[in-house]
Amino acid sequence: MSPYKKRRLERMFQAVNAASTGKVTFTNPLMANRLRKIINQESKQTEQSSCTLEVLKLIVANINVTLNRGIPVNGIIKLGMFIREHNNDIDFDRLSHWLSLLHASSMAQLQGNILITFFKFKPEEVPFVHYLNKGATKLMLKSLRDTGMDTEKEWHFKQLSSGFVTNNTTILRRNLTRSMRYFGYMPFETICNFVHNFIRSLSEIEE
Repeated sequence: MSPYKKRRLERMFQAVNAASTGKVTFTNPLMANRLRKIINQESKQTEQSSCTLEVLKLIVANINVTLNRGIPVNGIIKLGMFIREHNNDIDFDRLSHWLSLLHASSMAQLQGNILITFFKFKPEEVPFVHYLNKGATKLMLKSLRDTGMDTEKEWHFKQLSSGFVTNNTTILRRNLTRSMRYFGYMPFETICNFVHNFIRSLSEIEE
């Protein structure tokens, strides 16, 4: 296996396991700093704070995977299971406040809508969902359909023997298209994530 493929697999596993390890962040520096402050301030507080913080981490981890690979079914299920198991210990008002600070409310509602639409959650089980979004069904189905096509490969640049640098335009276009699906939900993070991946790909040019 090439070093590039190894790095790609490592990033995939890191994204999937991010919430359980507590290593969740954003590519937007401002939002990443706000999230870090929330985690640092709340990580040693009451049991209620701990459960609420875990829900936030799960939502952020799902956002990361969504922007990079499409809506993660396993991540959504994990979020739903945690909410049902610890519902009475979650401060949903505090969670909504954190999501607002992070400009992640719309993405969180997308995840909540998927729980309601596909996994038959009751609206009262996910109080951070304030409206039903018909677009959630369309996005989920499209993400499932495209999983094999635009999530198993990442864009990358390759240096030719002539010295010129080229890239797989099909994969680049698919990544751009996927990013634009979620632009209206979290515009600044979507842009930062796309630019971050672009720059990272340049730094990993394959010869």
